[in-house]
Order: sequence, then C-alpha cells, then structure tokens
Amino acid sequence: MNQAAGVIFTEEAGLGQGIGFLTIEVNDNDQVHYELNYSAEKHTHERFTVYTDTQAINLSQYLSEWDLERLNEAYFDFRTTNAVHTYVNVQLQVCETLDMAV
Repeated sequence: MNQAAGVIFTEEAGLGQGIGFLTIEVNDNDQVHYELNYSAEKHTHERFTVYTDTQAINLSQYLSEWDLERLNEAYFDFRTTNAVHTYVNVQLQVCETLDMAV
C-alpha cells in the first residue's frame, strides 16, 4: 500500500540548506513535516533527502522513478521561474524500515 504525501518547494521557509518540506498525513487531521534537501552532485534520482530526528532518508528509496522525475522537473521549474512556492503530490512506497510517522 502506498502513502500519499506532498512536497512543497519554498523560498519563504528560511531553511538554510533546505529547499522545502515533505508532508505526510498520519491521521485524519494530523500531518508531519520533514525538511527536504537537494544535492545537485548526486545522480538525478538520488538528489532529494529528508531528515528525521534520527536519520537522513533518500527519497529514491521510497518514491517511484516517475515521481522522482516529476520532483526533479518541478524543482527545476520552481528555480527557473522564481516562484514563491510549488507543490507536488507523490506516493511513498511503504517500507518496514521507514522511520517516519507513516
């Protein structure tokens, strides 16, 4: 079973190295937010990393190639259009070792 999640790229968050957030709905009314980072030095499908309290998680382990390509395209568009923020829906692949509140 997959878990719906949202990624927002934003300039307004004051994140330092972060480029936005990954948001996961955990209950009907609760969401958790994780800082999202980007590394241009990595392979195209390994550029997005989320940080939890205990680990760094590369999204290539939990997103399909299609979603990763969509994220790369959305991030490129976000940067080249000087948008204030851009939102993308993705599907997390459920994994037993995922140390997120999924």
